Amino acid sequence: MRTIAIIQARLNSTRLPNKVLLKIGNKSIVEIISNKLKMSKKINEFIFSIPDNKVNSSLNNYLKKRKIKVYLGNQDNVLDRYYKTAKKFSADIVVRLTADNPLLDVQLIDKMIDEFISNKIDFLDNNSPRTFPNGLDVEIFNFETLKKTWKSAKSKFEKEHVSVYMKKNKFIKKKNFYSKIDYSKFRFTIDERVDYDFICSVYNKLKKNRYNWKFFINYLKKDKLLLKNFIDEKIIDDEVYPNKGQKIWKYAKGIIAGGNSMISKNPELYPSKNWPVYFSRTKGCYVWDIEGNKFIDLATMGIGTNILGYNNKFVDKAVLRVINQGNISTLNSTEEIDLAEELLKINDWADKVCFARTGGEANAIAVRLARASTKRQKILVCGYHGWHDWYLASKKKEEKNIRENYLPFYSTIGVPDRLKGLIEFFEYNNFKQLSKKLREDKDIGIIKMETMRNQYPRNNFLNKIKKIVNEKNLILILDESTTGFREKFGGLYEKYNIKPDLAIYGKALGNGYAITAIVGKKKIMDFYNKAFISSTFWSERIGFAAGLATLKYMKKIKSWKKITNTGIFIRNGWRKLAKKYSLKIKINGIPALSNFVFLNKNNKIYSFLITQEMLKSNILATNTIYVSTCHTKTILKKYFKILDKIFKIIKNEKIEKIKEMIEKVDYKRFRKDLSYKNYTVK
Repeated sequence: MRTIAIIQARLNSTRLPNKVLLKIGNKSIVEIISNKLKMSKKINEFIFSIPDNKVNSSLNNYLKKRKIKVYLGNQDNVLDRYYKTAKKFSADIVVRLTADNPLLDVQLIDKMIDEFISNKIDFLDNNSPRTFPNGLDVEIFNFETLKKTWKSAKSKFEKEHVSVYMKKNKFIKKKNFYSKIDYSKFRFTIDERVDYDFICSVYNKLKKNRYNWKFFINYLKKDKLLLKNFIDEKIIDDEVYPNKGQKIWKYAKGIIAGGNSMISKNPELYPSKNWPVYFSRTKGCYVWDIEGNKFIDLATMGIGTNILGYNNKFVDKAVLRVINQGNISTLNSTEEIDLAEELLKINDWADKVCFARTGGEANAIAVRLARASTKRQKILVCGYHGWHDWYLASKKKEEKNIRENYLPFYSTIGVPDRLKGLIEFFEYNNFKQLSKKLREDKDIGIIKMETMRNQYPRNNFLNKIKKIVNEKNLILILDESTTGFREKFGGLYEKYNIKPDLAIYGKALGNGYAITAIVGKKKIMDFYNKAFISSTFWSERIGFAAGLATLKYMKKIKSWKKITNTGIFIRNGWRKLAKKYSLKIKINGIPALSNFVFLNKNNKIYSFLITQEMLKSNILATNTIYVSTCHTKTILKKYFKILDKIFKIIKNEKIEKIKEMIEKVDYKRFRKDLSYKNYTVK
């Protein structure tokens, strides 16, 4: 039986380029690995399998110069690379290793080879579940198993990660190699610069056996200061991944651009490392994470989508009906007409409706229609309106303002320079500024704004805008994506007795199902036939059915009144606590979508403290609440009982102490089980 070790290696790592050539002491990582493998009594030959491209040509030359065998293969299909390496070097048994693990243990590898042969199995590893340190990973399989995998694996993920198909295929005989002592919390692999710095630091302090992982662990047990310096930098996995959600998030960032599709759900926005990240189910205003922990959602309720709470039976029943009957086909669904009729009843000033599925899409459609109907292409904008180029095409000087006031991740990267300058921003309630911009730039033909967000209109602001719109023959677009149906059965603009030319509804319209709408006047909406505006999934049936059911249920229970009254109760609670502890706060927004800030330079730190301390009682909360009809007085009393204690801390403790509380949270105080060892990403 010919046993070969195949070490996958490359220079074009995004997190730490050229890492395999970095030196620990006076030897590169690939040299350290090579020298170790030469001491194996069970491996007949070892080969570095690397991508065949220009980027890795220097690695190829480096290895060949040192008479280390190399195979050049497919860059992205690592499975293909492994198979062809094994075939060329006539392998019967393959030991899979990676070149970012300089502390690999040859004695461990030899023991595992003996175990593999004696058990007559197809696949053996030591990380399912992990009991050895991360960085001592070994996978062993026979050539026939590799060949079957090479022929059967279909997905890009299975081809990029050699053993994924083997691990999940029930016909492959598998076994895990365990350590008697569980070392899984230690991390010795090199993914990023901090990992490399850590290993070098320990290496420089050790006098002998510098490449022995057990010596590393023994030294760390003695040098608590060194361990402490790196504990927050991912060296100890238990501290990095206090729950399964955080562990999966690290994995997700490797295969999903940005980690997920919604910035507001990025767990790195929250101060606690124990933020649960992923959910398994929901009901009312409760969310269960993937470990089964139950949380009260007093945060965003699906980023403002679920006014009627999660899994509303009335809405879900309507959706299930159309799912059973068919969601999409070559033909249209009549629910589209029915929903349009309902929206026109609510907006008697409007003539026509068109639909999309997201707020960003709806805003882009409204802008396209408005620009098509006027020769003046420039837009005056106030508020937040999505991610599309038309909105991000601001002047560079506006970027900082938008980042600080609306969206922390705002950037115009990727937006063509020639588009920049097509929009101008104005401040809410600053009618003088708006008038000046209109006087100075005659090319402005559209005013697009949120009816309100944090501030109420002052000094007849909205009516002044409507008046100047009429005087200058401008188009007024009101974005009610966020505020719609929260204080009125329709747009918030009805409260101020103004009528726009176009209005946009989103978020709450489908109570969690994707549906947005643009309602508007005929003279503008008719340009839909002339402009090219179309998308396959705008016609799917679920959104229309959800919208109809949501509107019907809202009307039945007068949800906007209920959540407004709840919001007023919450705001009064905030004021009482602020008065009790002599803390100055400012409350913003409408009652059903309220937030507060501490009028103090430490506002952000105090806000972090709220999120962290609420999480200890299984409450998802920030200083902003999207109110739903499921937020009862009983739930809110529990919330205010905890918030009272937090306000007391803010009042009595020095800021240095509060910072320390945030930075040094003992997560084990409020999590019964932090174990994730038996979890496998699926």
